[in-house]
Amino acid sequence: MNEIMLVIVLAMMVILISLIFAIFVALIVPWLRAHLHGSPVSLPHIVAMRLRGTPPTLIIEAHATLKRAGMSATVVDVEKNYLDNKRRILTSQDLVSLVKQKENVD
Repeated sequence: MNEIMLVIVLAMMVILISLIFAIFVALIVPWLRAHLHGSPVSLPHIVAMRLRGTPPTLIIEAHATLKRAGMSATVVDVEKNYLDNKRRILTSQDLVSLVKQKENVD
């Protein structure tokens, strides 16, 4: 009986550690990528992006590309453009093009 309980407890610990690691990777990797690209995004903002169904890595990559191009778009602007045109955006370059078009129109 004790052996079965030990196996169950160990299995639950492995599942819990795996879950914590998955959450860590899902939040920290985009956050670190944003900071390394020079476009800092807060962890709560990344959580909010995930809850809205927005891929943070796509938004961060597009924002970094726009920033390198000298555009003044914020992460919020890039995310709004993504949410408005979800079906038309497949890559970060598609998103960059849409944001550039929108800034040129405004």
